[in-house]
Amino acid sequence: MRLLLFMYFYLNFAKGNTYTETEHKQNLIHYLFPNNTDRSYNKWVRPVKHATDVLRVEFQLVIRQLLDVDEKHQLMSTNVWMKQKWIDRNLRWVPDEYGNITSIRIPSEWLWLPDVVMMENTDGNFTVSHMTSAHVRHDGSVAWQPPASLKSWCYIDVTYFPFDVQNCTMKFASWTYGNNTVQLVPMETKVDVTNLLHNGEWDIVDTHVEHTSSSDSSLYIKRNTIETIEVMFGQNGISYCFVMKRLPLFYIVFLITPCLGISFLTALVFYLPSDSQEKITLCISVLLAHTFYLLVITEIIPSTSNAIPLIGEYLLFTMIFITLSIIVTTTVINVHYRSNTTHRPLPKHLRYVLLTVAPSILCLRKFSSRIQWNLPLINLSASILQRRLKECEDVTTSPSSRPYPNPEVITAYQCVRFLVRRIKKKVRHRREKEEWMYAAMVMDRIFLAVFLFVSLVGTIVLFLPALAKYHEHSGSREEMANH
Repeated sequence: MRLLLFMYFYLNFAKGNTYTETEHKQNLIHYLFPNNTDRSYNKWVRPVKHATDVLRVEFQLVIRQLLDVDEKHQLMSTNVWMKQKWIDRNLRWVPDEYGNITSIRIPSEWLWLPDVVMMENTDGNFTVSHMTSAHVRHDGSVAWQPPASLKSWCYIDVTYFPFDVQNCTMKFASWTYGNNTVQLVPMETKVDVTNLLHNGEWDIVDTHVEHTSSSDSSLYIKRNTIETIEVMFGQNGISYCFVMKRLPLFYIVFLITPCLGISFLTALVFYLPSDSQEKITLCISVLLAHTFYLLVITEIIPSTSNAIPLIGEYLLFTMIFITLSIIVTTTVINVHYRSNTTHRPLPKHLRYVLLTVAPSILCLRKFSSRIQWNLPLINLSASILQRRLKECEDVTTSPSSRPYPNPEVITAYQCVRFLVRRIKKKVRHRREKEEWMYAAMVMDRIFLAVFLFVSLVGTIVLFLPALAKYHEHSGSREEMANH
């Protein structure tokens, strides 16, 4: 029984307190926003005592999410909270008269607002995405933190893409109030990133705030009726600068690594045999692959002539490289198939360089003709044949008659001499052809070494400065938040 009575009185007491608190809030709302004309709140009038007074509005940008950075159209999309604080002298009350209520939440549509907007908006939506309630305290201080989805213009410097660091700025100012009516001041010197969600492509490594002071008279010109407009656009505003570092893992795996592999295939063209018909085919295939990747790059980067991206420079360098390899390969194939019927013998200076000096440097076997060991008649001279013919003549002559040559021996001698000359000529032509073929093989090895060296050095020279600059901004979001 006692328990039931206790619960009855407790519920009645709680209900009475709730009703009393609600009644106090209703009375407070009626006091702040009366219906009579003697004391009515006008949200279109600045809450200052004198018309010449400047209202101080504190502003802080809280970034919630970096949605996207569109390099093609140079846009940055973000979700932010626009924290604003100011003093509204028309919203003061004595807490003791209203049940010790020190603060209350009021719909922002009822209040005077400093209409702070982002000036570099690109989608035409300058207002906040949701008109949340404002938190009003008894001393007249108003705190309003509406969310907003912003799409701002951002200059994209693609010089070191994909190891690039971008600097994007968002400028906020009051749309209708100038320096002489509303003073916009930053709450902090950094952007609040404590609630920032992770982005898979970009990492915000640093932020800073730039405040345009109203005392800087060089920013605007006062002119009669357009004074407010000129002050507004040259005005007291706050610029939030974001230093963002791209996370290049995706581009390293799917763009840079294939390009590096394909570019080094260019050097392997010279490792194929000189008479291979697939050398030109491989060169053309590599060139087409690089052209495809170049088209992919043009779909990502903005259409600007201010800078060429790093990966674009590398692809252009490699395409020039491949073009030269096609020219050199064509020359090597032409050298390989040269013969006495189309060209003169290999010049002496080229023979010395390609057949003597270069093989020793490249650790190749020196040139030696394969025909020397199979044709012993090459060294058979005409003097030996004449000596053999004289011996035959001595045998066939008699002491009483004049020596006469044997017709069969003479015919045999002439045939042998003709064969020797013919064989010598063929051997010489064959040797000249082998020299051209060997020279083509040596040229292939020389260009293999040269192209590998140039490709390696070019890759290091192009990517090393970008990597060094990229690692200068090695700070993380956690380190920035701690500061």
